[in-house]
Amino acid sequence: MRKIFSACLLLLSLAIYGQNKDYVINGTIAGEGYEGKMIYLQTVSEDRSSLVKIDSALVQNNSFVLKNTSKSDEPELAILSFSEMQNTPQSLVVLESGNINVKMGMPSVIGGTIHNDECNSFIQAQEELKNKLQALVEKDNYAYMETPEGSAEYDKLLDQVRTKGFEYTKANIQNGIGEFFLFSFLEIFKPNQVLELARETRPSFKESQMGKSMITFFEEKSKFSEGAKYTDFSQPDMNGKLTALSDYVGKGKVVLVDFWASWCGPCIKEMPNVVRAYNEYKDKGFEIVGVSFDSEENAWKGAVSRLNMAWPQMSDLKGWKNGAGQIYGIKSIPFTMLLDKDGTIIATNLRGEQLVNKLKTLLD
Repeated sequence: MRKIFSACLLLLSLAIYGQNKDYVINGTIAGEGYEGKMIYLQTVSEDRSSLVKIDSALVQNNSFVLKNTSKSDEPELAILSFSEMQNTPQSLVVLESGNINVKMGMPSVIGGTIHNDECNSFIQAQEELKNKLQALVEKDNYAYMETPEGSAEYDKLLDQVRTKGFEYTKANIQNGIGEFFLFSFLEIFKPNQVLELARETRPSFKESQMGKSMITFFEEKSKFSEGAKYTDFSQPDMNGKLTALSDYVGKGKVVLVDFWASWCGPCIKEMPNVVRAYNEYKDKGFEIVGVSFDSEENAWKGAVSRLNMAWPQMSDLKGWKNGAGQIYGIKSIPFTMLLDKDGTIIATNLRGEQLVNKLKTLLD
């Protein structure tokens, strides 16, 4: 009986501890100009359009203290900043029970509680990768990035940023930390990654108007994201014969699907690069399939001849209502998808040297 009673006391104490949402932020900042200034604790508004101040403190002797109670049962991210001063340090802080230590700087250092320690480690690791990327971009006076080796090295580093960011965000997607970094990585995550994470967010976000809009948008975008399988379609070729994309994809060749139009200036400007890539790699396992957004047959065929586009072409001559464009949700052209030998999308919108460099890594 005594053991059972002791166990009940332990469970009760754990429950009481779990309900404790009080936190204390002990902060320091080095340098001049901060004495007597206000530092603000802010959270992102529900519509993600602004920051909302939830607390503030006076800096005295280059230190400050913030004491409060979190309004959420889950850890939430907040931002510490001197919002009325330009070019000053900022810091992300996880609001959770306990003593949180913040050393303001560029970058800042946070710790003292489980999620703050984890967040700090993640941010520091991302900062290291960011510095490596920047050094790579600037290498040889920005010329190294134009080489296949530089491009491959950049892609490898960026993939590390994406992978580590996805793992950390997914681990926290059921709280405010994950939701914050989901938005922070929108331009880096692949569409299918964003979609996976958005579907796992808390009901308060997933069922909001913003959450529903995000899921709908990335459902469309994921159709042509890297790693997705291509979706087949059929349209007449230049002789009027109904032709399917699958007539070319999955036949042992790397295939570029090029969405373009004779009236599209950027398409015409880019076409010499596409022609050069085709001529260089057509005998090494490379094919192009052009899909025109033209509505005038003569304009379409005239441009194909004039621009020396010696690869298969198709079009339903419906302009912006092109059926393939509707399937893939294409809103602007030129747009390209590079498919591997099995029909998996491996890159989109490669331009100029990017296409040739990618083909070198795949076919040389």
